[in-house]
Amino acid sequence: MSYPPLFAWSMQIPYQIFGSAEVIKLLMAFYSFMGVLGVAYLGYVYGGELVSLVAAGIVSFLPDYFIPSIAVMGEIPSIGLATFAVVITEHYRCHGGQFTVFFAGTILSTSISMKVLPLYAPIFLGLIIVGKHTFPLDMKKPVNTLKKNFKSLIQDTILSLLGFLIFLLIPLLFYDARSFYDQVIGMRFASRTAFDQSSKESSALILSF
Repeated sequence: MSYPPLFAWSMQIPYQIFGSAEVIKLLMAFYSFMGVLGVAYLGYVYGGELVSLVAAGIVSFLPDYFIPSIAVMGEIPSIGLATFAVVITEHYRCHGGQFTVFFAGTILSTSISMKVLPLYAPIFLGLIIVGKHTFPLDMKKPVNTLKKNFKSLIQDTILSLLGFLIFLLIPLLFYDARSFYDQVIGMRFASRTAFDQSSKESSALILSF
């Protein structure tokens, strides 16, 4: 099993309450819908209403996203939560708030705790945080701008890292570290090696499906 413990825990509570596999599918659909809403929000912020609608529509019906959206798998929930983390960070860029950037870190760690998949997301979060404190630059005195905002940049970066690490490490306190490394990390890389395909081969598989 290549899923971190949080993925199983997130399904355990609703299943114990309702005792139905359909509830788990609804939970997976909810995670997937978060990703669609995240893409729609980012499209609206950067491009307006039309871009938002088109982007959300494209993501909603992508074969690799739509088909497994209710499957009991950690991949789509992980991507959906990672997208939501980017949304929260973008909201922080526009409106500020140190709790917001901390919360973004917790959502990102939740995403990776579902599946060690969206390793690109921390890069986006970092760029947004840096962008908030460095742009717009005073082109006459750019160094002064960087010096002025350097302290707040470090503070917000530390807050986001704290949110990320706290919620990432807590589940590991209840999980054997060796098993985590072998099953979650090891199988992640082993599965990529076993099913390594070119983009052309992957496209052919989607079309044939």
